[in-house]
Amino acid sequence: MAGLAACTRLTELGFDARILEARNRAGGRIETDYSLGIPFGKGAGWIHGDENNPMTALAKQFNAKMVPIDSDQITVFDKKGLPVPPSEIEKFEVEFNACLDNAKKLACHETSDISLSAALDRLTPFEQMSALEQSLFDRKLKSIASYEGADAASLSARTYGDAKMWPGENCFLTTTYQPIIEGLAKKCRIDLNTTVKAINYHENQVEIVTQDTSMFADLVIITLPIGVLQKNSVQFNPPLPKNKLKAIQSVGMGLLNITAIKFPKLFWPEKQHALLFTEFDPSSTSIFINLAPLMSQPVLVGYTGGESAFQLEKQPDEEIIKKIMVNFRNHFTTDLPDPESFIITRWSEDPFSYGSYSYFKTGSTSADYDALAEPIGNKLFFAGEATCSTCPSTTHGAYLSGIREAERIRKISI
Repeated sequence: MAGLAACTRLTELGFDARILEARNRAGGRIETDYSLGIPFGKGAGWIHGDENNPMTALAKQFNAKMVPIDSDQITVFDKKGLPVPPSEIEKFEVEFNACLDNAKKLACHETSDISLSAALDRLTPFEQMSALEQSLFDRKLKSIASYEGADAASLSARTYGDAKMWPGENCFLTTTYQPIIEGLAKKCRIDLNTTVKAINYHENQVEIVTQDTSMFADLVIITLPIGVLQKNSVQFNPPLPKNKLKAIQSVGMGLLNITAIKFPKLFWPEKQHALLFTEFDPSSTSIFINLAPLMSQPVLVGYTGGESAFQLEKQPDEEIIKKIMVNFRNHFTTDLPDPESFIITRWSEDPFSYGSYSYFKTGSTSADYDALAEPIGNKLFFAGEATCSTCPSTTHGAYLSGIREAERIRKISI
């Protein structure tokens, strides 16, 4: 998204711009799969906050369809498979959010940053919790991991919640981001299947070494995911400045994996937008979006983030599905149909991303994201969600960073 945004804007401004893309498609961590008989996003698939969000404008421009998630249509199931009363959920949410606020305050008073988990452990009266409250607390931590891509034990307590939130609804893209990707890509010159191996930058020009050849440019915008930068997959000559290297290692690369399962018929509440389970096997997926009301499809989309997602990647597909079905049969009925088909992602194994998106690791700050965004000698420029300190981890953060760098280049070229 960052590369497409930058290239589109630069082309509009009259620059001779091109994208070097290692994959055989445009989009990067945005990928659409049609094997379930519907367009399904294996990577980014949401617009978080639809009011004044640049992604909303792009969705309208390129006819991408999005459906808001109704918070009143989310069911949390207890260990017996029964829905937890909404009044209990609301009461717990108020208490948990207050605990998050206090965790942040606690961390800010410490001499150095501590993890969100450590802060919560010092504030939460676990011995006074009921069994339901404890299960809801554990459920909330899994939701945080699936949203942030990292466990509370890795997240910074000081910076938790600092990212800018756009107003409005969280919307699921029923067409996926594909119409937006295709719409932007049509405006760009893109060399697919072109893996960059090294970037040699000098005072007068930049040499880009690919698997097949070398090419030269006046300026280069680097939109590599932070996971790729951390792996040193691309060699920089001369090496990147120390402050840039420090920032690369300070920012965390999170992991969110998706397990989408299509069934021959529904066996779950048809109208609920999301199903959350408090007592699923901890090594399994327990957060599901229901595509029945969103796309009229008997499909459940499971989200697993953080360490659980890493552990899930070690299991074969069949084992992952088997565990989920055991959990479903324990909660609903043993007489459930087997899945027709499924999709399982493994983003940490992807050599062009090594994860899903960045997060504020314990000890990291917005200054690290700003350092990642700093250009080098007006030759190398950097974009991507991990360079957007105000709204990292999002497609709109990636998009805005690409526009930012295109505008930066425009200004120095005047």
